[in-house]
Amino acid sequence: MLETTLQKPLKLDLRLLGFSCLLMLVWNVLSWKSPFFWDAVLYSKMASWYLETGFSQLMLPKVWDPGHPPFFGIYIAMVWKVFGRSLLVAHLAMVPMLLTIVVQFQRLASRWLSKTGCYWAMALLFCEPTFLAQMGMLSPDIAILAFYLWAINGLMDGKRWQAAIAMVLLGSVSVRGMTMVPSLILSEFLWARFVGERKPDWRRIWAYVPFLVLTSIWLVYHYANSGSFLSPPDESYHRQRKFLPWQGMVRNVVVIVWRWLDYGRIFLWGFVGVAILALGRRQVWARVPLRNAILSTGLLLAMLTVVMIPFVNPPGHRYFLMGYLFLILVAVAAVELGQWRKWYKVGLIVVGLGLVSGHFWLYPKGIAQGWDSSLAHLPVFALQEKTKAYFETNGIPAKEVCADFPFLHSPYDTYVVPDKGDGWYRNFLEVTGCDWVINSNLINGYSNDQLAEFQDADRWEMKAEYKARGMWVQIFHRR
Repeated sequence: MLETTLQKPLKLDLRLLGFSCLLMLVWNVLSWKSPFFWDAVLYSKMASWYLETGFSQLMLPKVWDPGHPPFFGIYIAMVWKVFGRSLLVAHLAMVPMLLTIVVQFQRLASRWLSKTGCYWAMALLFCEPTFLAQMGMLSPDIAILAFYLWAINGLMDGKRWQAAIAMVLLGSVSVRGMTMVPSLILSEFLWARFVGERKPDWRRIWAYVPFLVLTSIWLVYHYANSGSFLSPPDESYHRQRKFLPWQGMVRNVVVIVWRWLDYGRIFLWGFVGVAILALGRRQVWARVPLRNAILSTGLLLAMLTVVMIPFVNPPGHRYFLMGYLFLILVAVAAVELGQWRKWYKVGLIVVGLGLVSGHFWLYPKGIAQGWDSSLAHLPVFALQEKTKAYFETNGIPAKEVCADFPFLHSPYDTYVVPDKGDGWYRNFLEVTGCDWVINSNLINGYSNDQLAEFQDADRWEMKAEYKARGMWVQIFHRR
């Protein structure tokens, strides 16, 4: 069997596993009051819609349809159906996926690393800023991560039925989950080649068949009901998937490089680069665990890059979350090959501190920041509450206020309150004649000209400003 020639038998450290699961549960408890945030609010809307319609329709309203399969939204809706619609229940619904990540990541680390290496890898996992941020915000990317890890371990274990189930679930979460499956196919093919298998064993292909069949059925069904394989034409999500000219594609390449270096990951890349240069290419490539970790990282990065470069929608940090975890394993595997010399250990400590520092990386006004990819966004929830209280105190209906994403989402969808209310903030970019406007460094959508306009004291008056740990929200009134 392929896995017996590639990998050592697994023996998990139960103390490490138990402690890691406990940390994950503690983080979940600490996140119970964190609302749906950033793009994850879409799935709150999905879940509420399925719940309100009694699961009578599979296709979402066009305005909410990004083309993703509806598994994650339906899953949250089903949990709400059983235990009640609330923010707490939504967070508890994430626990199975969070624990799956811990178990499957330790299983993967145990294949490629020693017992000591597993401790280092798990410590760095809990330092990873985008992983920590996504853990607390009810994100479908947590589901993608859990199912990808389960799939890759299933392939290595030779438990192809498990891998088949995991890949079906991976493809059912989002279009990005679909595009990640080919990296598993290529990884398995290259693993086999490097252990001397010259001809592909086509008997393995059956594990991918359920994913291919069900994904094809979904795409055809979606096309038949919406007129598009992805998001419906003329809707906002469809505009994000338009093709770019070559200049835009170059910009996306730069953005992807930035994502991989951002929030402290430049320390991780620097350490990996220096360690591999110090060890030598031949020595690195001869080490099966390190080679497999590098292959998996490279293939996943290549696959995601190819499918993201051509489109208008800029690549987000969280899109590469699995790649960040692979890179952690590469770093620790390089240390093991270096025989745990003192400078390697010091290097890993610096990497961990560098990743933690990512939560404090704030960019100046005018530079868009991925607020869903570090814990730097946490103060904004209190600032949003102060902003809401200002309008309520002064008798200004929310529907008379303009803002931009992510302030456009109502508490019904973010905090899962029971009352929809009588309206919420309108989109400043689509409405003319707004007298009240919210501005914040959390908002990436305003142009430089619009930001400059707010500073014109003859046209706008700042009525209130709230600040906390580098974040700010301003309320303007037209003169």
